Amino acid sequence: MVYKTTEAQRQASQRYYQKHREELKQQGREYYWQNREELIQRKRKFRVENRDKIRAQDKAFRLRQKMKVLTYYSNGQLRCVRCGIDDLDVLCIDHIEGGGTKHTAIVGTGGKFYSWLISQGFPSGYQVLCHNCNWKKRIMEGM
Repeated sequence: MVYKTTEAQRQASQRYYQKHREELKQQGREYYWQNREELIQRKRKFRVENRDKIRAQDKAFRLRQKMKVLTYYSNGQLRCVRCGIDDLDVLCIDHIEGGGTKHTAIVGTGGKFYSWLISQGFPSGYQVLCHNCNWKKRIMEGM
């Protein structure tokens, strides 16, 4: 069938996928297991040949995640709530009630933690601090 616009083609593809979803998923699983070794080798080769590109994409993704989280928890102002520093390299997320070390041991640190916050719908109980204020808070509350 010829479509007048790419939007019409996209919608038709979505309808087809929704109608045949389980069948298509099963076909994909079968294809994977029938061609597993070849697919694994192809993926390895691609990752070796495109190593720098993949690293750059991963870095850009992590930065977007960090920006999204910091922007949300700083109400769009990207600065430490205590000292006001706005250097993105030193800003981090702080557990307001403490317990961050135990929590990040479970969900992970850095990008994993940011992804967790996004997947949980930005739960309350977090704020943006610079690393200096975060350590200072940790020391002062630990006394």
